[in-house]
Amino acid sequence: MQNKNILDEINFERKKIDLVDKKILKLLKQRIDIVQKIGMIKFKNNINANQPSRLRELLFHRKMWAIKLGLNKKFISELYLKIHSESIRNQEIISKSNGKK
Repeated sequence: MQNKNILDEINFERKKIDLVDKKILKLLKQRIDIVQKIGMIKFKNNINANQPSRLRELLFHRKMWAIKLGLNKKFISELYLKIHSESIRNQEIISKSNGKK
């Protein structure tokens, strides 16, 4: 009977994780929407989607935030490299769909 209680407790906590994950995905969608707006501004002003100085700044600050929150800065750095890569991909799609190569 104790095993059922343990499984119930685990499942209860997993439901919390599911809710947090849903919030994370909604925030990522919100971030992508903003990235696309920035992409359109860059396109209209002939600015390259990839801005290496912005990436350096972003990674520096996210790692500092991670440290303050007790998160692994290497994990956060890798996560934001993926997020940034997707942001660039989205902005390049905007440029290509509007005729810029």
